[in-house]
Amino acid sequence: MGLHFAIVGGSLMSIPVDDTSLIARGDGLWSICEPFSLFGARFGRRMVLLSRNGVTGVLSPNQGLRETIHASLGRDWDVDYLIAPTGFHDTYFYEVSREYPAARRLVSAAFPQRLVETETLESAWPEVWKDDLVPYPIDGMPRVQETVIYDRVNQTLLVSDLGFFFDALWDPWSRTFARLAGVYGKPRLSRLFRMMIKDKRAFMRSLEPLLDLPLRNILPAHGKEILGDGQAVMTDLYAQIA
Repeated sequence: MGLHFAIVGGSLMSIPVDDTSLIARGDGLWSICEPFSLFGARFGRRMVLLSRNGVTGVLSPNQGLRETIHASLGRDWDVDYLIAPTGFHDTYFYEVSREYPAARRLVSAAFPQRLVETETLESAWPEVWKDDLVPYPIDGMPRVQETVIYDRVNQTLLVSDLGFFFDALWDPWSRTFARLAGVYGKPRLSRLFRMMIKDKRAFMRSLEPLLDLPLRNILPAHGKEILGDGQAVMTDLYAQIA
């Protein structure tokens, strides 16, 4: 587990910010936030494992996926789908594709140069998932084309870059970077994400269905997970743009 250090009550205390293994976040839902740096700031990179109706998928896979699953859950799993829900989450996608050559690869329509055979999330979402795991494409961002996924069973929204949350648990430079990015102190849309919105009306329309979901948790790809206040946070994220 990655550690930072902070002075608390006059003593030095270590604070964990990275997960050491996959953590259960509900029925058939696990996540792990592994170390990932951006301009020297600890940004983290959350990977999500889904297993529903006999089908297993991994969102934003990190390197060493097979080893992570085995170390965390005690056995190897067949991975049926590798999923890149945004054009920006290809960092380890090709590496993991070699690790799981039989897995189908579902990607955002904005996914960069395709070195492996892929299908879009819109065209090939698993039929057996459609009742429990509902994809919602975020419109108005042609270079990003993120799709968020609502886990109906666990009332949890899985997002890539639609909202980050950094606070005092991070080291000074990471907190400073989060402030510069506009994502410090509470869940927010980053300044870069806002810059990518080219059609605000289409963007807002695509968020509106999320406001009506029974939503408890939000698992973003970077920063802290939102556990318990999901609907209020989504309403606030929408208000930040409206």
